Amino acid sequence: MKNIFVLLLVGIFHFQASLAQQTGKVNYEQLGISFTIPTGWTGQETNDVYLITSQTKAGAILLSVEDYGSQDQMKADMEAGYREAGGTDLKPAGPISAKDSNTLCGEYSGMLEGQAAKAYITGTINPYGQDVFIMAVTTADIYSDEYKQLAISLEKSLVFAKPEASPASEDWKTLLSGVKLTYMDSYSSNSYSAGGVSGGYSTENVFDLCSQGYFIYYGSDNMAVGGSASSGYSSSSGRGSGQWEVVGNTLRLKFQNGKIWEYELRLEEGKTYLNGQRYFRTWDGDYAPKCE
Repeated sequence: MKNIFVLLLVGIFHFQASLAQQTGKVNYEQLGISFTIPTGWTGQETNDVYLITSQTKAGAILLSVEDYGSQDQMKADMEAGYREAGGTDLKPAGPISAKDSNTLCGEYSGMLEGQAAKAYITGTINPYGQDVFIMAVTTADIYSDEYKQLAISLEKSLVFAKPEASPASEDWKTLLSGVKLTYMDSYSSNSYSAGGVSGGYSTENVFDLCSQGYFIYYGSDNMAVGGSASSGYSSSSGRGSGQWEVVGNTLRLKFQNGKIWEYELRLEEGKTYLNGQRYFRTWDGDYAPKCE
């Protein structure tokens, strides 16, 4: 369940994102997982978890997928609690109980990034594939039974089905040849607590996949942190970067300097994902790849 801690910091800070916000039912057909976002909350994909936030309430709800296969293994992990560098140490505030034959749940308390925090976590075994963890988390002074009910509501909305098959290798070659793949992500945050840290980041990755078999890579990232921290900027770009190919459901980029990048490909409702991140696939006008 370690993935779920990647974005725990946003559970303490108010999250504002430039990406499209989702409401209502969310369906990941290739994972065979769907769920419904609670009323008054909005969700969006991040690198490692699905993040659900509110414009009026502090904290966040996070949904993460893991591979356990048995409830006993899941329970052992949940009972151990979660400790990471940076001031995060959450322990069960009571017993981890079985809601039913597939779902475990429990309340947690401790420190999150150096601040007192409380959370309610559910873990559900998926009979068809990856298991699902849900965490509703906020600062200890704000936490109430409402956050428990939010996690339970989201867990109750889970629907599992057999995952859809991914496109074959040749299908991927057709989908990706002569297209521009663009990933964009950014956020800014404001601390809810006195002396907290505010900041944000923006990043963009672009791959022009030319039909001749070569690709052009453009990448940039900007990061700024306010408060007592620092700020910085870095970027990189390149042209005629190397050769690309598709092997199974993997996009393989072979750079001219010998480096190899690989991305797991996924297609959901016509949307293209590389290693779980949404990339926009375009091929016309100003959004066409810059190939010869």
